[in-house]
Amino acid sequence: MATLRTLTVQLLNTISLSCSLLSISLAAMPMHVPVVMDSASRCDSLPEWKGSDSRSDGSTATNIVRRSVHQWLNPNGSDECQLLSRWKVGNPASRQEAQMQYDSLRKYIEHCAAGDSTAFMAFGTMDVDIAHLSTDTNVFNSYRAWLISVINLSPNQDRYFCACLSSIAGSYLHYRGYFPTMCYLSVLDYIRKCGRCGNTQGDDAEFSKDSLYAWQHGQDPSHLIPLDSLGLGFLLTKGVKTPSATSSSGFLSSFTGSPNPFTKETELTYVLNRMTYVTVAIYDELGRMVWGDGKGRSLDAGTHTIDIDGASLPSGTLYARISTGFGEVKTVKLVHQE
Repeated sequence: MATLRTLTVQLLNTISLSCSLLSISLAAMPMHVPVVMDSASRCDSLPEWKGSDSRSDGSTATNIVRRSVHQWLNPNGSDECQLLSRWKVGNPASRQEAQMQYDSLRKYIEHCAAGDSTAFMAFGTMDVDIAHLSTDTNVFNSYRAWLISVINLSPNQDRYFCACLSSIAGSYLHYRGYFPTMCYLSVLDYIRKCGRCGNTQGDDAEFSKDSLYAWQHGQDPSHLIPLDSLGLGFLLTKGVKTPSATSSSGFLSSFTGSPNPFTKETELTYVLNRMTYVTVAIYDELGRMVWGDGKGRSLDAGTHTIDIDGASLPSGTLYARISTGFGEVKTVKLVHQE
């Protein structure tokens, strides 16, 4: 399993950052260096990273031959997922193409990740795209929220989970110029210990090197930021392989339908506590889907509404169902009267 450093080498090459080799040991680092700093500032207060991008085990990143995105614009009869997946190997030549690639891969992940074992490859490409598009902290915060919302879309694929989590960790680096922060170290520490992403000597060396850099610049890597405070508390759920939402960190607040009963049309309304991947569908009493296409999408926190045209629905008792990428489900009983 490639480490986070390996996954981000392509980004560094693309944006031509200059890195020098840092070959010093963590052994000299004290166990505790008192610091007074809140969680937010510890995430983005370090100076520019000047460390090495090489791994101590001698491994190097795999070079992927990329093609111009223009070569992928012709679908040639491909279905949606096949067409969108081609953007994984596009090399945008402009900011506009980077935006096209990012938007396409976001749709690809949301619609196709569950059925494509190579979906994990999209995250590294999207990391490059987002770095091309902006250095605004809010852009990276939004990207991170989206990554969290889709992390569980391919629950049986460790490579997908680990690549997504690596991009989450990396989102704390890129907008600050690629250097270790306490938020990054907290996620990286989980990655190397979780058991799903491997734990090689290179992983430990990377964490040690970045921890030393953080300590040398006034932070205390022996007291990492809790994952709960980073919106990643679901990773700590015990006894399950995949993340799940808990009552204290639920993504979905409410789901209602009005008017109900209805004749011509009704409106489904749901409230999200944070950016969430949701799928909405309506079923008849036999469990057959009568509205919806089975595809979900990630939506921002807040209130969302869907107008339902009764003309396309059978009369009688129906069930509107909403589910999130973390297994939360709510159902509303509807009555359609002709």
